[in-house]
Amino acid sequence: MSTATATLYPPEGFGAPKHRQGHSTGTVVGLPEGTEIFSADNHISVADDIFYNRFPDELKGAAPRIWYEDGAYMVGMKGKAWTGGDFGRVLMQYDDLAGAASNNIEARIRELKEDGIDKELAFPNAVLALFPQTEEVSDPPQKRWRIRGGLSAFEQAPSAIELIELNKAAAGLRQAGEPGRAAALEGLERKIKAAMRSTALNRLAPDLEALVRAETIAVQAGPRPTSAEPLLAAIREAVLAGRALGFTYRRPGAEARRRVVAPCGLMFGRANYLVAADPTSGRVQTFRLDRMSAVAALDQPAAPPADFDLAAFANRSFGIYQDEVEDVVLRVTPEGAAEARAWRWHPTQTLEDEADGGVIVRFTASGMRELAWHLFTWGDRVRILAPDRLKTVMAEELAAAGRALERAKA
Repeated sequence: MSTATATLYPPEGFGAPKHRQGHSTGTVVGLPEGTEIFSADNHISVADDIFYNRFPDELKGAAPRIWYEDGAYMVGMKGKAWTGGDFGRVLMQYDDLAGAASNNIEARIRELKEDGIDKELAFPNAVLALFPQTEEVSDPPQKRWRIRGGLSAFEQAPSAIELIELNKAAAGLRQAGEPGRAAALEGLERKIKAAMRSTALNRLAPDLEALVRAETIAVQAGPRPTSAEPLLAAIREAVLAGRALGFTYRRPGAEARRRVVAPCGLMFGRANYLVAADPTSGRVQTFRLDRMSAVAALDQPAAPPADFDLAAFANRSFGIYQDEVEDVVLRVTPEGAAEARAWRWHPTQTLEDEADGGVIVRFTASGMRELAWHLFTWGDRVRILAPDRLKTVMAEELAAAGRALERAKA
């Protein structure tokens, strides 16, 4: 939860008073002799991993953890801190002071004495702040709290980061022209918030507001994939029921045809595709969703080929187009090597460093035309070593681009 922001009190004020010194020694306070000063509303950060250390061995995996990070003691589960926002920033300003946490009680007692305080009641900072619904249980001489509902609600509660990522995913889909998929995520976000306690939601509200203002989605040029909600619903109905899917398909320059297929799944990307098999031959092919109409699940059984794997099918291609699979070998010059090493070329990729600082990229894929389009963006920093078909496709695309440029000049 790294942050460079400091929380000031008051907002226009001077920050945490971290350098104050006690001044009770030699001071006459006018109280009767023998009077003990008791401070009843102090705070201390718990530094010990108390939950994990005290849970039975068989339950340690479900125990909240306490750890030190960014100058403060955090409480959370599975690496996710429950402290955050202004509260977390306040802890960061104090927890590194001697005596502010339970790992240096001697320094704390010394500080109390310098302030003229004999005894104190110190509330654990992060622990109780995380559990606003705790109930005090009378158990003299000890003070105990009960967490109604147990710890499961805290393990399941989303963080501000998780909620903002969900919000941005929905916004990105809506911006990309996919209202059906966006509506599904927006509905999930509403349900999650409705299931949260108001105290937890209010605690996250400042962070959510700040992140909404600080993050946006960059618009990239390219086709706008479309996936109307009724179309997706019909495809998913057929997939779940194991039924055939019927639709009318229109290819550019060809007459519309009525198709009946066994749906295998959906591929979402720069354009969205149905992956389906011919019920007779079993041949698997792709259909662009924006070219499909009159889509309906049919009352006849149809299943994908028994050995079909959608992820493996998608990974065969450099992009979406499926054709002959070939071994691709590219050489990236030293000027582009750093970017090439950080680039995800293909799931099957391997990289080999060369003596001059360049890099050899190898992978196996189909879709040579889409790969050629991508290689345009690398300019003269990439040389095609194999296959020959990719060299041919690249030459054809370069020639077409040259002709377009000549027409523009004319």
